[in-house]
Amino acid sequence: MAQWDADGALGLAGGCTAMVVAGFVAAASFGPRELDGRAVVMALAAGVIAAVVSDRRASVAVTALTTLVFLGFLAGHAGDLTSGAAAWPYALTIPLAAVIGGGLRRPRRPANPPATQFRLGVPVCRLPDGPATRDRTAGTVAGS
Repeated sequence: MAQWDADGALGLAGGCTAMVVAGFVAAASFGPRELDGRAVVMALAAGVIAAVVSDRRASVAVTALTTLVFLGFLAGHAGDLTSGAAAWPYALTIPLAAVIGGGLRRPRRPANPPATQFRLGVPVCRLPDGPATRDRTAGTVAGS
């Protein structure tokens, strides 16, 4: 199993904190019978968290926790972690929003991108691997 790095741990902690704040906002803004409004707030929070957090494991964990908080505390009227079948269609919007937010995440650029040249409109990357460099498109070794 892979170890968590600082980005994953901070993403998980920050995501859970943002999810709790979103839960309070949803509970304060909408009444107990307004599941659609509460689901929209939680779905927007899950989408933003998924777009901002760089570690996918943290994003998935926060999305699962957001769904559980919605089902248990925002849709459940008894105050315990139970909800009726009417809340499940609304709850499905939360992972959907997280998938969309994760798809909008910008990929990180490498610290040292390889030099790229263009020949006839086709990019050619040259990778340094010693005194000679290997041309990816042509399969030839340049510099020898």
